[in-house]
Amino acid sequence: WPADEMPVEASNALLKTLEEPGHRLHFILVSAHPERLLPTVRSRVRLFEAPGATREEARQWLQSQDVDDADAALGLATGAPLKAQSIASESDSADSVSVRDAFVRWLLETAPSKMLERPAGFDKMRLGVILQLIILTGFELLRCAEGALPVHLTHLSPLLQPGRRARDSAQLHHLLRDCLQMMVHAEHPLNLRMQLDQLSQRWFEA
Repeated sequence: WPADEMPVEASNALLKTLEEPGHRLHFILVSAHPERLLPTVRSRVRLFEAPGATREEARQWLQSQDVDDADAALGLATGAPLKAQSIASESDSADSVSVRDAFVRWLLETAPSKMLERPAGFDKMRLGVILQLIILTGFELLRCAEGALPVHLTHLSPLLQPGRRARDSAQLHHLLRDCLQMMVHAEHPLNLRMQLDQLSQRWFEA
């Protein structure tokens, strides 16, 4: 897992074994995007669909795992319960649920004139987490602009009312596209404060 990320060479090398596996040997290929598997691989396997849990099922499961504020953790994890559990386990880190939630609220509530007055804790977050949260918040805001309710950040519904619009949606689109491209370099030792300054400025301009 994820099987769809196997290089072509690895997929081709697996074909013969998939077609004639050894005695009592089974392969389980797990993928959220089975359409990305090579057609030659797909033709040699049986497809079993395993739908994800509903939001309510995921929330109840997180609560059974003693996850505090399951709604926030689930929303910040874009509805993925295992990811939400992982985020919740970082309760003492700079990337905890409370810090992530505070960052999203800061994006949605802060006046552009006060964007430099950000909490010091945000400068300790990982760049990859910051990019994910900007992308998540931006997409939810674009949904609101179309009159829709938030899909993931439902615990922040009062801040994401249908009809709320960005000042410059085209600029917001450009920012989200650039954030997606920056994810490739998220683990590089870039100057985080400088990156956060630039991203914040672009967010509040949009």
